[in-house]
Amino acid sequence: MTLPPMEKIKVISSSHDVGLHFYEVVKNAEGIFTKGKKEILEQDKITLDPDLSGDFVVFSPEYSLIPNSQRTFSCVWTDWNLNVPLVFENARKFKLVIIDEAGFEKLKNLKLPFKVYPLPVFAIHASWRVPKPKFKKNKKIDVVFLGNLNPGIHSRRNSALRKILLLPEKYKIAVGVGLYEGETYSEVLSSSKIVFNMSVRKEMNMRVFEAVRCNSLLFLEEDNLEAWKYLTKWESAIPYREDNLQELMLKYLEISDEERDKITSRAFSEISHISENYVWQKIFEIDRGGGSEKIQDDISLRLATFKTLVNTIFNFPTNERFVSRAEEIGLNFLDELKCLVGEKSKIFRASVLNEISFMYLFLLRKEMRGNERRGDEEELYKKSSRYILSALSFEPNSAVLWYNLSFLNYSFGMRDDFLNSALRFLKILDKEGENAIYISGFPDVFSFTAFSHYTYLKSYADYLWLSFIEDVGELKRGLAKVLQTQIFIFLANDAIAFGDLRSAEKFCSFAITNFPGCPDFYFLMGKIKLMQRNFFESASAYLKGYELDPVNYSKWAEILLSLLLSGQKQKFHEVLGEIKTMAKRLYVLNGAKIEISGIDEDIHIKPVSKIFDDFPLFQD
Repeated sequence: MTLPPMEKIKVISSSHDVGLHFYEVVKNAEGIFTKGKKEILEQDKITLDPDLSGDFVVFSPEYSLIPNSQRTFSCVWTDWNLNVPLVFENARKFKLVIIDEAGFEKLKNLKLPFKVYPLPVFAIHASWRVPKPKFKKNKKIDVVFLGNLNPGIHSRRNSALRKILLLPEKYKIAVGVGLYEGETYSEVLSSSKIVFNMSVRKEMNMRVFEAVRCNSLLFLEEDNLEAWKYLTKWESAIPYREDNLQELMLKYLEISDEERDKITSRAFSEISHISENYVWQKIFEIDRGGGSEKIQDDISLRLATFKTLVNTIFNFPTNERFVSRAEEIGLNFLDELKCLVGEKSKIFRASVLNEISFMYLFLLRKEMRGNERRGDEEELYKKSSRYILSALSFEPNSAVLWYNLSFLNYSFGMRDDFLNSALRFLKILDKEGENAIYISGFPDVFSFTAFSHYTYLKSYADYLWLSFIEDVGELKRGLAKVLQTQIFIFLANDAIAFGDLRSAEKFCSFAITNFPGCPDFYFLMGKIKLMQRNFFESASAYLKGYELDPVNYSKWAEILLSLLLSGQKQKFHEVLGEIKTMAKRLYVLNGAKIEISGIDEDIHIKPVSKIFDDFPLFQD
């Protein structure tokens, strides 16, 4: 398809430093795509109906405001394993969803109201941190990984990182968290012989492009669904399984630089054409090839838009001014809902009130985590509580809303209120079962937002939405188990705080039975057993959590204490040795100090900036 010169499309996304921003991607007469000047819609000026004349694409709808529009539009869905119900609720706005190959495989058999097209979309993101090839001959690091260690999303990868961190001490290893600035990020990658990658969704993620552009040997999971369509196994990247990762690392660290260069050069030749320009070219062609349809003015879609506004507050830095603006929009929207009658009116009103409550809860949690308390936490709690109680006045038998009230009360330490709301949640769930969770599937997807942050259980809930959107009964049962389990964990922590260790153990056992793969639950059980002075069982629980999430350094001291008290001296010294080795090679944003009872030394984890002291990377 031949495109006329000077075509352009507007890109809409949310940002860490502003509210909503727009920029134009322009195709000039030479066929080169360039980004125009960014237009910023400040947080306190955001509206559900921004002026969107002309063609536009929403980028990363899982994080961004998905605006109201008169006609369907395209979106580029990047982290498609996150905030799934929110995107599905806005699905009728989309004419086309452009997604990576792994996402395409997940969505292609669903009866969706939009078309799905596979494309290696992360080539766009990769250009931001490594805009051009960066080749360095003098590789001062043997193996590097830079990324996120949140076990709620990356537990599988965290387990594999242990194997890398425990490679023989003669090798120079760096696993870093919090290094995002483009020049320093690319400097580290280009200074490493091997870059380790394990994608969350088996997609061709940013690190694939970044490693290849930095002339580093890419280690990529063998079962990746997308990257091996472009790269050749063994010839341009190394396919690994978790059971042969260390063996392969040792093998390819010992080959000559020339042999590694042959592999990295082939990788560059195979995917260098998949550039930001290439992806935008494809997006232009695909977007122009699909006709846009008129969207019927629908109040349910306006509600879905409001939810995405709240989602930007959840995902990005915010302030009370922005929250107040969103509250104003929500209250005005409540007036719009007066035109509805019957049960739908109650559900939608409850949903808006629930969203406003969530905003203030999130602001409250931010205040409580901050270094400086401003003294307005109680006022934020009252606002959040008032809105969620108003939501419950419309839908008094909603398990999700009672769960949300429990989440709020627990977060603010309102013990009596928490216990009352948690008991009400459990009673409703026991009596009504899945009917206590109101959900509708395509084409009019709806669900009350469940209060959360990015945890193992939230990730599992998103997985349920992707897997069972066409089986609402199974989806409800799965979500009921998720919410019930989180309440059990809250109750276990509450019981610990008040010395009821038997109840704490019972609640934690329920959670482990429901989700035996969650490391945090074993760490909690280890703590309970430690307080019960059942040291051997405490150590067993901690070790299970350690196997699932070995790089969770915040638990290292507890793990070692349980082993010391259980009398397992050999295991204690084995794990202590591992932890010391990992700590030397681990770099986190601000560093960390691990104080361990029973030994005369502390363990220090260096801040990520220290990579440049340990490996003088800018000096050839």
